[in-house]
Amino acid sequence: MDLHGYLPIIVALGILGFLLGNIFALKPKAHEVRTADFRLLARQFGINPKLITRPNWLPAKPQKQNHHTAKTDFVAMYAMVRDDWRLPMVRFVRVDGVWQGADDELATLIENMPKTITDHAVGLQFKANSVALYWADAHYQSSQGMHQLDINTAKMDLQKLCQALNILGDFVNARK
Repeated sequence: MDLHGYLPIIVALGILGFLLGNIFALKPKAHEVRTADFRLLARQFGINPKLITRPNWLPAKPQKQNHHTAKTDFVAMYAMVRDDWRLPMVRFVRVDGVWQGADDELATLIENMPKTITDHAVGLQFKANSVALYWADAHYQSSQGMHQLDINTAKMDLQKLCQALNILGDFVNARK
């Protein structure tokens, strides 16, 4: 058989390869699935996760100038809302592992949050009836390697985070 006999087979395999490549490109990355699962799990604890553009009061992370980096800097906000809180607007920024502006008593309470979460925290905000933690939840997930989300560890971390945010909100509410 000459080249003309194999040409339809080559074209069919090329088209099939192109289609399969596009289908596999649609599959989400493993760390994105873990992060989405973690955010869904956080909702079960009464924590409202949101991916937002980084507020101006948070320090911006340095960005590389190439076509692979996003133009907008996003940060995850995990907020706890309670109707009985009347909190003043207070913001704290974490720089080099230290919470800026927090007094000793409040800093001690902030450190009660799980270390695996505070290692990736960038800010904390009290406002009206909510306490919001700004952090890099995707880094939290990527630090766990290429495995699926460890539900038990995630539940423990989220339970500790929920307790810590409630304690912080109660503490600031009592001080106002």
